[in-house]
Amino acid sequence: MTLRGILSLIAFLPFMVVYSIILAPLQTLFAYVQYELVSKGEARSESDGWQSGYFSHVGLLGDFAQRLVRIQWSLNIVENAATARWLFDVVGGLRVVDSEAIDSENGIWIGDSSQVDAHVVLYFHGGGFVMGSPAFSIRNTRATIDAYKEKTGKHLVYFIMKYPLCPEASFGDILSTGIDGYKLLLEQGFTTISLAGDSAGGNLVLNITSILSKEYPKVIQPVSGIAYYPWVDPHVTVLPSNYPNGSAAHHDILPLSGSRFLAATASKTASTQNAHRFSPLIWNKDELASCVPSKDGLLVLYGGGDILSGGIDLFVDKLQQAVEGGEKKVIKKRYPYMPHIFDTLFLMLPFGPAKKAAVDAVNQTALFLSSSTKEI
Repeated sequence: MTLRGILSLIAFLPFMVVYSIILAPLQTLFAYVQYELVSKGEARSESDGWQSGYFSHVGLLGDFAQRLVRIQWSLNIVENAATARWLFDVVGGLRVVDSEAIDSENGIWIGDSSQVDAHVVLYFHGGGFVMGSPAFSIRNTRATIDAYKEKTGKHLVYFIMKYPLCPEASFGDILSTGIDGYKLLLEQGFTTISLAGDSAGGNLVLNITSILSKEYPKVIQPVSGIAYYPWVDPHVTVLPSNYPNGSAAHHDILPLSGSRFLAATASKTASTQNAHRFSPLIWNKDELASCVPSKDGLLVLYGGGDILSGGIDLFVDKLQQAVEGGEKKVIKKRYPYMPHIFDTLFLMLPFGPAKKAAVDAVNQTALFLSSSTKEI
């Protein structure tokens, strides 16, 4: 880390305290007065203009939480992967300690891994292929397991995969690790396997499903896939409509510069053989169809206030066209005004509309997975 980076980090912590206690609450209250008076508390469509419906969907607590997490990027002190990881770990505040989780060499098990007849979900964490770890995905997976148990009375197991990060590792190494993780579950005896992942992990869900379909057609294929706000357009070549001033994405947790920094860092490690896989948005019709599991299809969940939402909107449209007329299905669940990682972030809130959206995302996931489960 450079001297500038060290000095920036030293100055960052006291600023974060002042921002959290004074500035962020004032910004939230000002925005509430400015926008809530317009909407009068009514839920609105995003097409009506984001300012007239933002607080009725996100709420005071949601807006405040979003501002706190976004501050880690706003000072422009991210100069390299190491700094980004430090900020993600220390400032993100999303780590969860689960006493029942089993940390293994290849990943974290949530649920009873000895029940090989159970439905297992191979999960890939986000972080732009540069940062993040399985620990950041425990909250969502535990909530989904509980919701699934409540709905079906059956067991669900998650295996949150550890994979190497760029730039120390290459994009190809990450893809290979994902395939190895799937093979590991097969070797342990699991036969009902779904893939799931958030952000860059959602990118991996699409890639691993496609690779398994094309290069390993004789192995047991995933029964379904779930992509949370998938990083299908890492360089953000497609912006949300009316960006920046007319779009909630202007205030997203993941700013435009953040996604592009991560994309620039990770894409440099891609080889000529796998470079096209880095951005699923540019895939052709055959490649798009190959990333949708044949049995129960693909569920895509994301927020309308995500800086990536423009690319995801276009990707889902292309995906649905690619499978149109066939047996494969693509299900889209778009949450108005919700930012990037809204389910992870807002599950921590005690109440409010943002909390409601996060809980609904968990319930939608549990409901989708229940269609692939056999009696155990």
